[in-house]
Amino acid sequence: YLGEIQNSVWVVLLGILVFQIVMKYSYIGKYFRAVGLDEKIATAAGVPTRFMRCLAYGIASIFYALAGLCMVSVRGYSGSEIGVGMEIQGIAAAYIGGVLGKAEQPSVLSLILGVLTIGMIANGLPKIGISEYVQYVFTGVILVISMIIHNKRK
Repeated sequence: YLGEIQNSVWVVLLGILVFQIVMKYSYIGKYFRAVGLDEKIATAAGVPTRFMRCLAYGIASIFYALAGLCMVSVRGYSGSEIGVGMEIQGIAAAYIGGVLGKAEQPSVLSLILGVLTIGMIANGLPKIGISEYVQYVFTGVILVISMIIHNKRK
């Protein structure tokens, strides 16, 4: 703990800050956006797409490792059952965060809003007595609604 806030929250906030700076003010962020929007056009423009994909996977693996360390520090143990069922939540949070922002101008803030939306479902529904299976339905409904919004924007 640093003050009244857990260390894992500080790690997440530091990661958000660093990633926002990299995505907004560096060529790496511009290249990530170019590859994400259209890989063929990015290759034609001279962006090293293979390197950027490898770099994206490398950066993601660092964040996965940090997330694993935070989960172990919060739970107090490690095991293969810790992350079961979180896959759909991660996919939904990333998609909702992408829909909230613009594809041409991805924002870490919109991604955080997507994570907070899914987090409120995952943490709030059990507190009012709704079962875990209904949470998946809520997550799926919100994911479908965000897909409809995304398709209407296109």
